Amino acid sequence: MGQTLDWALSNDKFIITLCHGPAALLAATLGKAESPFANYSICVFPDALDQGPNQDVGYLPGPLPWLAAERLAEQGLTILNDDVTGKTHRDRTVLTGDSPLASNGLGLLAADALTQAVRETADQELKPTTAAGRRSRTPPARVVEQPGTAGAFEPHLTGDVPAEIRHGTPGGHRRDGPGGCASRAESQRRPVSVPQPWLRKRPRTAAAANPLSRQPIAGGRPVSHVDG
Repeated sequence: MGQTLDWALSNDKFIITLCHGPAALLAATLGKAESPFANYSICVFPDALDQGPNQDVGYLPGPLPWLAAERLAEQGLTILNDDVTGKTHRDRTVLTGDSPLASNGLGLLAADALTQAVRETADQELKPTTAAGRRSRTPPARVVEQPGTAGAFEPHLTGDVPAEIRHGTPGGHRRDGPGGCASRAESQRRPVSVPQPWLRKRPRTAAAANPLSRQPIAGGRPVSHVDG
């Protein structure tokens, strides 16, 4: 458990727990001078209920050898509740709830936190950066379809386009002249035809699609290679 908690903290992963679950945070102190969760604020099941009512109703067979909230407080954590109300709390990547009454609220809190983290990660990955780590201001390349003859078009590349695309692709133009084209004559080259397989004619009848129907008739049956 201690190794798992260390991994979660070092990789900025969420730790979500409720009721007596925060007692697992005590394992992070094993082999260390102090808890890595010191100065964190959490919710946990109150010791007062474990010392009295939970024993009276038979939920616990007897006194506990140690109390979760008391031990957590000794390791430097701040306990935010002393009763059960369904309270939830988030402190950095640690999300806690005071009891089973907090189950729904903790689920909603976790969903919001995880969604926000995913969005922030996606935004960082989508930001283009230069070698110096600054965001690039160069606009991305765009492909504009210039309509030509029916069923054909010629792509015109604009923006910051690599040389191998400008000079090597069909329909690509050199950026030697104004507007990115070498000349008007070159920009009006024959367009690249676009295959349209969906326009092919299909057989209208089942007989037209059957190759045997086009064979000579012998004895009232189509002649095929399987006839003896």
